[in-house]
Amino acid sequence: MTTLTWIVGAGGLLGSNVRRAAQEDPGLRCFEPPGGRLPWGQGSKLGEAFAAGVAAFLSAAREDWAVLWCAGASVVASRTEELEADRRAWEGFLAALGSALDARGPGQRLEGRLLLASSAGGVWGGSTERPITESTPPRPLSAYGEAHLARERTLEAFVSDRPRIRAVVARLSNLYGPGQRLDKPQGLISHVSRSVLFRRPVHLYVPLDTVRDYLFAEDAGHAVLAALRTAGADRTPSLRLLAAEEGTTVAELLAVFHRVTRRRVAVVSGVHSAAPLQPRSLTFRSQERDRTLRRGLTSLLEGVARVHRHHLALLEQGLLPPPPLG
Repeated sequence: MTTLTWIVGAGGLLGSNVRRAAQEDPGLRCFEPPGGRLPWGQGSKLGEAFAAGVAAFLSAAREDWAVLWCAGASVVASRTEELEADRRAWEGFLAALGSALDARGPGQRLEGRLLLASSAGGVWGGSTERPITESTPPRPLSAYGEAHLARERTLEAFVSDRPRIRAVVARLSNLYGPGQRLDKPQGLISHVSRSVLFRRPVHLYVPLDTVRDYLFAEDAGHAVLAALRTAGADRTPSLRLLAAEEGTTVAELLAVFHRVTRRRVAVVSGVHSAAPLQPRSLTFRSQERDRTLRRGLTSLLEGVARVHRHHLALLEQGLLPPPPLG
């Protein structure tokens, strides 16, 4: 039998790559919610869609099920209302799932797994420990990080009295890859790639020696599924850190772009309100790497080249929007 799997947020960078990885896995069967795409940001309509989706999902499950929450539109610089929208969506989904599960008789309750994708940089942004591991205490530096930690705690409360559900929190480092949204103030690799193609300077709001861990989204998709399989049988969610485990400065990243494009990247330094919320250095080392990152990771050079080729193809089709001037 295969596990019926619902990837919530399958249209995003992470979710789309998790979905592709799941479609390659013979042990998983992907679920499509009724009506297709969920009505994100539409209040009561989203709640109704969750209720209908959960009912259809549990009815279609045969032996066991898995839900992977890869949704979320907020970033470090997001306003309070954007963070609140993500929180309401997550809590609304859990409420719909809980109600549907509780309505079933004990003999009808299947084994289930829940995975919540979270932000390693957000939750550990204020930590001084290097490298950061799963054992490092959470220390958010921003409201964004606090919001991710709050979602994790909501998951913990949800599964605490549901012994048939195993849960995993997957904290991911900086994701990048083809298809990353360009209308949000995140994704330095995508923004540099687009700026090079339009021959415009890159606006930087952090120092050149800022260190980040860049994880290619395709690798993250496979790692998330591997993390799902490690869900323990206890009442608290397992924690998995998914990262490339290679620190790269902004200066080194710009040098990689020079190798890929044969063009020097022009830089303009500026000030952004979110800059104080950005730690100078984030390096990670997972204690569970052998269980979640078994396949070889895409090198930064190859990953940057793939993003740039994707953007070049969009540009040739007239589908790549120019970067903002300021």
